[in-house]
Formats: sequence, C-alpha cells, structure tokens
Amino acid sequence: RRQLAKKIRTTLAETQFLITPPSERRNVTVSMGWSIYAGDKKQLFSEDDQALYRAKDSGRDCVMVVEPNEGS
Repeated sequence: RRQLAKKIRTTLAETQFLITPPSERRNVTVSMGWSIYAGDKKQLFSEDDQALYRAKDSGRDCVMVVEPNEGS
C-alpha cells in the first residue's frame, strides 16, 4: 500500500502538466492519506482524513499511511 501511494506521488511530481496558455507547463505535488477499509466507512474516512492532515503538517508532498489498529 505504502509503495503504491509513493509511486503515485512520485509519478505526479515528475509529470509536467500543460495549462493555459498551452506553452506553459507546471509540475504538481500531492499529499495523500491512506488507510485500510475494515468494514466501517465512517472509520475509513476519519482515518484517511487524519492521515492526510498528518501529510500536510509534515511539509506536504508526502504519503501518510494509517496502519491496521493505529487509527483505533
């Protein structure tokens, strides 16, 4: 899970996106919060949200993963 999220983040950071005007290219970054669905949607979204804010608080452009039982 963590490796997949890191690969997505890295791929996005290395990709240049065309914006208006078409000659201008920009790189983007992404912060991600990642958790595992354990049968409770409310808990899943809460853990994802917590992980995302941890990523933002850590300087952005990173991945934070909630490991099983960590969010409980």
